[in-house]
Amino acid sequence: MTTKLLTCPNCGEGLEKRWQYCPICGLDLAEAKAAPRHRTGYKTEAGRLAEYAELFGSAQETLEATDGDLEGALSECEAALELSPNSAEAHNLRGLLLDLLERPGEAMQAYREAIRLDPTFEEARANLSDSEREESETPIQMIGADDPEQKNFDW
Repeated sequence: MTTKLLTCPNCGEGLEKRWQYCPICGLDLAEAKAAPRHRTGYKTEAGRLAEYAELFGSAQETLEATDGDLEGALSECEAALELSPNSAEAHNLRGLLLDLLERPGEAMQAYREAIRLDPTFEEARANLSDSEREESETPIQMIGADDPEQKNFDW
């Protein structure tokens, strides 16, 4: 995967610093100053969507990695949501990341927003249900939840 660090100021395409011309619109990047990543005000919808897809995909890859930077992935997910605030999938992904970062209240808000945007989104419904169940469990209930012998406490 190529790391794209700049955005074309004309079309919003992600660019590598070494490129002289934008591969989408052909803009001479030496003459035009390429904008830093995560810009707003794209000249084309395709540029905005390409940026969203790149950010969302990167955040999702980090979530799936066992040793990923979850805070970084959350930042990418939130940047993707700035570009596409009505993406139920991105709100759900944000909830998953927040859950892993042990921020259940924010995670549940993200899942609820995903469901509001897409009432048929079963994965978000399941994630919300799991998060609500985990939040309602007290520490005593969690002790020995998987070990039936530890459920009989004589305190």
